[in-house]
Amino acid sequence: MQFEARGPEGARLVRFEIRPGRQIVPPLEAPERSEAECAPRLAVQPAAPGTSHVIAWFDVPGPGGKPWTVTRQANLFALPAAELSISPREGTDASRGFTIKARRGPHPRKVVLKPELTPPAGLQPTELVLAEGDSELALQVARVADGAQRVLVIRAVDDEGNELARTQTSFRDEPPVPDGDLALKGVGARATSDSSYSGYNPAVTIDGVIAEKDIHWTQRAWASSDSGLPHWLQIDLPAPSAIREVRIYWNAEEGRTYTSQRYEVIGLTADGPVKLATVDGQGPASMTPHESAAVTVSGIRIEQPAQGGPESRPGIMWIREVCVTP
Repeated sequence: MQFEARGPEGARLVRFEIRPGRQIVPPLEAPERSEAECAPRLAVQPAAPGTSHVIAWFDVPGPGGKPWTVTRQANLFALPAAELSISPREGTDASRGFTIKARRGPHPRKVVLKPELTPPAGLQPTELVLAEGDSELALQVARVADGAQRVLVIRAVDDEGNELARTQTSFRDEPPVPDGDLALKGVGARATSDSSYSGYNPAVTIDGVIAEKDIHWTQRAWASSDSGLPHWLQIDLPAPSAIREVRIYWNAEEGRTYTSQRYEVIGLTADGPVKLATVDGQGPASMTPHESAAVTVSGIRIEQPAQGGPESRPGIMWIREVCVTP
């Protein structure tokens, strides 16, 4: 934008400032101006949208030739080159859907939206050209269902690589409770444990709910006592059944997952306990699947050795849901 610094007749511009967060092109450092040059035009390049206060100082001839200093002031208003927001939309079994709402202001260069996902997964499309005005664009993110916490960042950049705007969201990439889950209180399953932290109950792990929002903390997950002792959670099925997968959904809240680092998954069979999985050194994940050859069990038991819990709280075992499927 252009700003005309015009002073009184006979004035000489000696100083010019714009505050805050604006740049003057070219910069002025007490420039020497003649009386004929007292109305310079200066290009002001906003570093950020908003309002700025512009001040110009002039020397004006006074009585006896001694100059007086006078000022001229104005406000400048800069609109953002782009504005972005993102929200979830209906997806498919293979991908999550997101809607990007964008508003592009006047900008002399081509502007594109660049989505970035961490940890990486498939994105479609990988780039979107942003037209001037309001736009609503669709983005698909492949479902990996590995239990990872993913961060999706959308940046608006021009063809010189300057970032004009950004927005982001995060989500846990985990599958829903599977159809045919045998470990449900509603079909007759029962959950017991070695202990429970105050206010918690193991029955929560078989209620079929893995959501976190709008649920009281005592109903989101079960936690064992926080101690240096081993812990266990046992799910008794309504009847002996052939199973092939056990999914464990770990407690997750405030952007952190409480994944046990060491444990065993044991099938309770007519011939005695059978180890279905042994885990040692597991990193953070909101869900861990354990698949095995078909085995007929009356229940499953998750056993955690002393100090085998989450890295931040190794003395506890903290589980949202356990699913057992044929």
